[in-house]
Amino acid sequence: MKRDLPPLNWLATFRAVVETGSFVGAARLLNVTPSAVSHQMRGLESRLGLKLFQRANRAVFPTEAALQYH
Repeated sequence: MKRDLPPLNWLATFRAVVETGSFVGAARLLNVTPSAVSHQMRGLESRLGLKLFQRANRAVFPTEAALQYH
């Protein structure tokens, strides 16, 4: 895992996804597109080297790693 912090907008997006339980809900909250949320979360997962969400249909569920990071 890298020690430098990811971009702050990624962290804000991560928090919104955890709180809303969906990329669409987070996108509405942050006034961005769901695609932008998805790209940011993939970037965060790549940067941290962790899988943060289990994706199922239109919902996402935080993994244990995501809950600890949150």
